[in-house]
Amino acid sequence: MLFIIFSLYSLTSALGLYSLSRANSVGTAQSGKLTYTLAKENRDTIKSRLDKLGQTRTVGEVEGDIAAGKANKRYATTKGCTPAEITATKSRTFCDQYARLNGELATAKEADDLRNKLLAATAKIGGMDLSKVLRSADPQSEALAKLSGFSPENIRSALAALVAILIELGSGLGLWVATGGAVSVKKPKETKQSAKPQPGAEVLNEIRETLNQPKRRLKSRSTPSPSRPTDTPGLGRQLQTCPIEQFAASNMKRKRRAEVTAKELYQAFRNWAEAAGIEPPKQTAFGRTMSELGYRKERRGGAVRYLGVELALAKPHLAVVNG
Repeated sequence: MLFIIFSLYSLTSALGLYSLSRANSVGTAQSGKLTYTLAKENRDTIKSRLDKLGQTRTVGEVEGDIAAGKANKRYATTKGCTPAEITATKSRTFCDQYARLNGELATAKEADDLRNKLLAATAKIGGMDLSKVLRSADPQSEALAKLSGFSPENIRSALAALVAILIELGSGLGLWVATGGAVSVKKPKETKQSAKPQPGAEVLNEIRETLNQPKRRLKSRSTPSPSRPTDTPGLGRQLQTCPIEQFAASNMKRKRRAEVTAKELYQAFRNWAEAAGIEPPKQTAFGRTMSELGYRKERRGGAVRYLGVELALAKPHLAVVNG
């Protein structure tokens, strides 16, 4: 039941998202087409009004005739063609012509204004990309509408539902394929023969073998007897373990917030190893073994530091056989 509820919610979300995306693309195309249609209608209206006005003179020409009429003496005797002052026939004829000039001036100004608007509307239409404006807003829906007889709006709604269903089916089948086809594989039991040593243990053993070769053999002050071994028993027992472990146990101690640089620690180990008659390994092997032993380090201030430890400044412990 919960799966069905989530599937329906996801279906409606996908349907809304696809519808919104489709509406944005269609709306953009329709907006451009509507802008072009309105601009064309406005241009046609202006052109029609200009045609109705007919052929007119320019405003300057009409204003020139009006200025010449005002200079006529009959304009002055009639006091600017005041009806009460028009008594003579010639004065009435002059004032009728003057009135027609004023009407022609208004027509000329209107025609001049319409010509400017017509130029602006023509320039606006000329600046539009007709290949984008005149194309279909939704050619897929319109083509399917012609074939099916349904309206483009119904076709768009049906396509949105179809795409949402396909998305849900694809996601559901993908999850089923990813989980249903999985075959559980039993993990084989490890045997003693198949068990392999870890890389860290191999490195530690190699270092132990390298370090368990003393540079010189400790000898007693007197000449030992044949039945007496020349090697020091105590030192032999100590070299059964890694010398780095011996150094850490006897010359280092853990302390909170303490730290020692890697260079200083390695130099202390070299001094200890030389005093113990042990060939010290390289600093790289020393640092790797310290990490294997669980000591934490970090680089800070241009130097590598071991954290939580400090040097105890203990002397190397050697067993010497007295003669």
